[in-house]
Amino acid sequence: MTKQKRSDCGQFAAKSDAHREVRSIRLTDTTWQQLGEVAEAQSLTRADLIEQLTESRAFDQVVPTNGLSLAQVDNAIACVLNDPMVTRNGKDRGSVRRALEALRNSLTSSV
Repeated sequence: MTKQKRSDCGQFAAKSDAHREVRSIRLTDTTWQQLGEVAEAQSLTRADLIEQLTESRAFDQVVPTNGLSLAQVDNAIACVLNDPMVTRNGKDRGSVRRALEALRNSLTSSV
């Protein structure tokens, strides 16, 4: 795990002017281990990783109805649009695209 910088008096150095509180969470050993591995790969602490994920709004991109990320939905849309059986070899591509985009928008508007 990455070492957090310390001030001249030995205390952990502030990362920003934002006030931070000590928090406690309960996680499985597997989740804790995975957080540690991802954080270490990015030279971060687990707390920094969680803050980074929150600041990047990574948690906002989950569609609550089935747990798919928007990237997964977009990938599925691309696959459907590239299926010649669905779009009749491209003849219905525009209407299928509009319908799938409307579905995507309805899923994300409920977030």
